[in-house]
Amino acid sequence: MALSLAHSNNLSYSSIVEIHKLYGDYLYSQENYEEAIAEYIKTIGVFEPSYVIRRFLDAQRLPCLTTYLEALHNQGLANTQHTTLLINCYCKMHQRDKLKEFIYTDSREKRFDVATAIRVLTDCGWEKEALHLSRKYAYHHDYLRLLIEYERDFQTAVDYIHSLVFHDAEAMIQEFGRVLLDEVPQPTTQLCIELCTDYQQTSVSRFYSPEPEQELALSPLQSLRRSLQRSFNSKRATKSTLATAAPALLASLSGSALDPKFGNPSSYIHLFASHSDLLDIFLSDVVKRPQPCDASTWNALLELALRKEAEPSQPESQTASEVVVQRRSSVMSILTDPRAAYDEEEALILVQTYNSAEGQVYLYKKLGMYSLLLQHYLQHNDPRNCIAVCKTFGEQSNDLWLQLLTMLAQQSELNLALIREILDYIEKTNVVPLLTALQIVSQNDNIQLGMVKQFIIRHVRRRRGAVQTDREKISDIMTTNQHLKQEISAIMNDARLYQTNKCAHCNLPLELPIVRFVCGHSYHSGCLSSDSPGCSRCAYKFKPYLVLQPAPTEEEYLEAMEKEKDGLGVTADYFGKRMFTNMEKR
Repeated sequence: MALSLAHSNNLSYSSIVEIHKLYGDYLYSQENYEEAIAEYIKTIGVFEPSYVIRRFLDAQRLPCLTTYLEALHNQGLANTQHTTLLINCYCKMHQRDKLKEFIYTDSREKRFDVATAIRVLTDCGWEKEALHLSRKYAYHHDYLRLLIEYERDFQTAVDYIHSLVFHDAEAMIQEFGRVLLDEVPQPTTQLCIELCTDYQQTSVSRFYSPEPEQELALSPLQSLRRSLQRSFNSKRATKSTLATAAPALLASLSGSALDPKFGNPSSYIHLFASHSDLLDIFLSDVVKRPQPCDASTWNALLELALRKEAEPSQPESQTASEVVVQRRSSVMSILTDPRAAYDEEEALILVQTYNSAEGQVYLYKKLGMYSLLLQHYLQHNDPRNCIAVCKTFGEQSNDLWLQLLTMLAQQSELNLALIREILDYIEKTNVVPLLTALQIVSQNDNIQLGMVKQFIIRHVRRRRGAVQTDREKISDIMTTNQHLKQEISAIMNDARLYQTNKCAHCNLPLELPIVRFVCGHSYHSGCLSSDSPGCSRCAYKFKPYLVLQPAPTEEEYLEAMEKEKDGLGVTADYFGKRMFTNMEKR
């Protein structure tokens, strides 16, 4: 009667809904729950659902509550809590058929919160229904988790990951890669290789349901209620649309340049923590890609090769020496690869840790660590290579010979033959002062005078010879100076007789005016050049002394210091060339 009056008086929709609520309250008070819930359903979209839900939470009223929640979902007005409550009602009442109908019925828009439904179904033990929902609505993480933990279908999980776009596939392999490597190692390894080299997405049709059917037609009242609810939530809908626009755009551009086609191999290494053989296969393939790999990838590959080199096991078809050679070549092929971007210092630590002799020698030379190279050869009792290192790199590092002698002198057991050979070479080439080398060798208490006596005697003899030579040179210079002094005195004090009667320039008889020089040459006054007032015949002898050479530059001085071993002599020579005087003027 009240509804008839309301319609006849053209009351508002909210007034009509208020009548349904009041009538529902009356029926609820009379414990006529089924008819009451029918009235409450007509208030959906206007009154808060929590008002009705609180009244029917008792276990005996679950069927009515289920009916109300179904209507709430059918009209698209349910939230996360409503979905959780509805699925729990189905589970408690063991209404599996209704649950399947609720889940498997296709519609053009979701009538419930899918993530909540998946979680509740899993908690209730209905994994197949949860698996269907996660596959249908592309909840990749939930689908793979259910597929791996409950279905134990690992191959399907790998195939499913391969069907995703690159970003999703990489995220899923990072999440489930370890488990998949334990169960299906080969397909998972191949998938990781493709993700880091040239990933191609496979077909997705086998994992998704067909296109949903047309949505059932709504009654006029349902359509009106949905329109009202949409108008109430217009602002929220606008924000949601803007929030989802960017991800949708990126998803549509999955095949464009925004979507990279290869991952960083170093971010996959932790997945292979328990599978070193598979890691070797993975790294060996990914380093061949055109794109360069980072240092972590190369360092991991080098460490794997070093581990193999250190392993004592061997194949039955090969001898021990063949296995060792093969493993060493693998290590050296990585170290010498021009594409290898490994960290040199970390690589050196690795080869030292795994005691790879060839690797240490190569990196010592590459990094210019010649002192460590000498120590390495001495530890391996290889004196020939010690001397070879000093001869090869001695020019780059002058103190290598002294370092080698110091190392030998510090040994408890002296290698006299090697020490004598080194001293012989130093004595012949004078790469370092012999006296300094002898002082280093003498630091060892086991060295006796007789061991180096011949070197000392020869050195003293050479020094005596040098002293005698210097004395003879000094005597010659003093004699020459005495003669020059006498000649200068004669020129300045004594009369000089000129007997030349021909011009030194034109070779004609001399006629006044005549110009005579101290050197003895005579010229007509007209035969002398105005540019050179001195004797033209003797000018070339004195020109180097008359022309002042420019002072050398700092670059020339430093270059001479690098080339010559006698730095003090070079400095004295450049003092004479006025270099330091020139620097003071600046």
